[in-house]
Amino acid sequence: MKKQKLNLWLGMLVAVLNHKIIKFFQNGINNKVIFRKSLMIALVVCGTLMLFVTVSKIEPPHQKNSAISEIAETANLEPLQSITFKNPPFGKEATATDAEAPKKIEVTATDAETSKVEKSATDAETQAETAETETETEAETEPVTEHETEAETEPVTEHETEALIFPTFLDLSKAKEANINLEDLYWLAHIIFAENGSNTDLCQIYTGLVIVNRKLHAEYPNTIKDVIFSPGQYSAVDEGKIWEEPSEEAWQIAWDILSGNTEKIPENVVYQAMFIQGSGIFKEIDGEYFCYY
Repeated sequence: MKKQKLNLWLGMLVAVLNHKIIKFFQNGINNKVIFRKSLMIALVVCGTLMLFVTVSKIEPPHQKNSAISEIAETANLEPLQSITFKNPPFGKEATATDAEAPKKIEVTATDAETSKVEKSATDAETQAETAETETETEAETEPVTEHETEAETEPVTEHETEALIFPTFLDLSKAKEANINLEDLYWLAHIIFAENGSNTDLCQIYTGLVIVNRKLHAEYPNTIKDVIFSPGQYSAVDEGKIWEEPSEEAWQIAWDILSGNTEKIPENVVYQAMFIQGSGIFKEIDGEYFCYY
């Protein structure tokens, strides 16, 4: 209602001012002073009209709030209220807006120093573990020394013959008295039986004597075992017969040869085969040729 009255008054004022402006313009055509005054009055009137129009469009605050309340009542909505916490989490009474605000994390110098100390301790532990791992790896991959290699390849001695199996009919307690090396006895009996176990005793004796001569010869290894296992020397080794258990006769012949209780042959008779070798034939027994070096 008030707005309608205000518009009515403004309309009347505009009508009066328009009448005056028209009159001034009619008189100002012949008089420059009157023309200037008429122009100024017209400008003032226009400015006043614009001001009134702007003011009439602005609603007072209480009218806005009343409009909002009317809308809320129509939609059955409750007006917003501020929320107050009984136990404020930020050291003062805080509203819902304050609770939604992002928290700031404050890092003091002490915290930074603590972090550095912890990081340094962790780095030190990591380095220590790495050093231990490297030490263990070096210990595991340590190369074999020359002394260890010699120990591994060292021939078996009398004290290491416990793994060798001998027949019960042999009195091994007399071996030392007869100057018999038990390892030599073991391998000599095996090669005699493997090479010529089916031949006569004399052929078997000569077979054993040739092996002993080779052990003493400069061109051959200095142990009976190494003489027997030299590459390409005895077919019994290549065929696997060397691992067969010797007969009682072969054991006894080997014992007699090593104790010196058999026939002797020249020291340079180092060949024994089914064909002629070396510088000449010493003897031929059961199809076997025993030849000189």
